[in-house]
This record gives sequence, structure tokens and C-alpha cells, in this order.
Amino acid sequence: MNDCIWIIVAHCECCGTSKCVHRLSMDSEKGLMIMGQYLQDVDNALEPVWKEWDRVRRQYKKDEV
Repeated sequence: MNDCIWIIVAHCECCGTSKCVHRLSMDSEKGLMIMGQYLQDVDNALEPVWKEWDRVRRQYKKDEV
């Protein structure tokens, strides 16, 4: 299994091959730091989307969904 952080956060297609100069393990200190920041950025970016869909959800009754 590939454990390179860039596959997740940058949609890298290198697949963490041994020749990749950017490979960074998800389990490394730096990899964990990057993953934490990435997840925080994603949550912040999705906040307006979640609020909008919560508003839409509240407009529907259970039997209409």
C-alpha cells in the first residue's frame, strides 16, 4: 500500500514510487502535520456548503426525501 501523503492532499499520480523525489510518508511527523492542516482547510472550505445543504434539508419533511 502506498503511504505517500501527496496522493491524498495533492492528488499526485506518482503513486509514491521509489524514484519519486516528493515522496513523504503519511506516518512521518511532517506527513501528519500536512494531513492535519489539509483536513482543517477542507473543513473550512466546506463550511458554506454544509450550511447551505442543512438549509435545504430543513425544507423537506421525512416522507418527501
